[in-house]
Amino acid sequence: MSAKEYLDSDLDQIFPIVQKMKKEEAAILITQIRETSKKEWPDADKFYFLISHLESIKAIEEEHERLKSLNEVYLIGALLLSGFLVFSIFRQRSLIRKINAQLDDKE
Repeated sequence: MSAKEYLDSDLDQIFPIVQKMKKEEAAILITQIRETSKKEWPDADKFYFLISHLESIKAIEEEHERLKSLNEVYLIGALLLSGFLVFSIFRQRSLIRKINAQLDDKE
């Protein structure tokens, strides 16, 4: 499909096709749409770059929030593991003391 056909089509019909596009196909389509819209609206490039930049900022912020949540999960996991290891060490030490006390009683 050409850029003009994409622009003239219903969004509900085009959306599944656009979702399946690869990066290279999307880049080609963006270029075609920009060329087509530039003929009718000379400020299309300014609009495109502004929208593109704002979408990038939005994506970066969303990714930052995901990474923050992921770091919190890693921190909780590390704390739980550390707590378990400390518990195991103290439990092991108390069991060793009991065993040593029993061995001392037998002698």
